[in-house]
Amino acid sequence: MARLVPRRAPRLPREAARILRTGDRPLAAAEMTDGGWAVVTPHALVLVIEDGGAWQVRDRRGWHEVDHADWAPEPPSIHVRWIEGDESALGLVSDERAFPTALRERVESSIVLMQERDLPGGAKVRVAIRRAEDDSLLSQVSVVGRLRGTASEQAAIDALERDARAAAGLEP
Repeated sequence: MARLVPRRAPRLPREAARILRTGDRPLAAAEMTDGGWAVVTPHALVLVIEDGGAWQVRDRRGWHEVDHADWAPEPPSIHVRWIEGDESALGLVSDERAFPTALRERVESSIVLMQERDLPGGAKVRVAIRRAEDDSLLSQVSVVGRLRGTASEQAAIDALERDARAAAGLEP
């Protein structure tokens, strides 16, 4: 039978919200299967958990640190690949879509400019100019595929980063 009453988004416990940094106003929150909460704030994804009656921040990462995030509805989960290469799998209690939508919006808002180029050996290089928490701009270079390690390949990567930085008004 179809659900006639819309679901309410889960509410972050008040005690958990109190431990967030100033400026980390919750935009969306999702209860995780481990009992913690994932919180989307204007500046970061924050993971909080209650331990022995006290709420603690387990992890906090700025949006510019997210390389990619995927949402799976069955079972509800978010898989995050961080720019450094590590990954986080967040099992969620509910398939409420406000959380993954807010997460996507915040990641996208950190991207100022993105340029990609295919390299001769088949790898693809991507340069993203991202806005950090302090509002500064930074460049991030990532590669999909295998690099050959040649001087011409490195020159192409360097040129793409230089072009992207110049387009954003940053020094090379």
